[in-house]
Amino acid sequence: MSLYARVNDAFAKSGSKTSASLTAGLREDAARAGWPAAETKMLKVTFGDGIFTAVCVGTAEDWEYGTQDRAPIPVVRNFNNESAHDADAAMATQMSRELSDLL
Repeated sequence: MSLYARVNDAFAKSGSKTSASLTAGLREDAARAGWPAAETKMLKVTFGDGIFTAVCVGTAEDWEYGTQDRAPIPVVRNFNNESAHDADAAMATQMSRELSDLL
């Protein structure tokens, strides 16, 4: 396998591992904010084109954006607006681990 392919593979693995870690943190933040456990499981952090993005699906959107009967609890938007630096730092740490295995 070429060096380029190995680095590209390390980048993909780092993104996947970092996404999983950030997803766990996002779910913990939602639970602390008062989201029900079933709704926190509908949150995830995706990684694509070098960008981490938190998303919610299904009825989790009702907690994120609110309803007529409930005020919003914006965990996902807060993550996307405020956690980009933390996500980049986590990715850099994971990437350096992956690259050290190549050397």
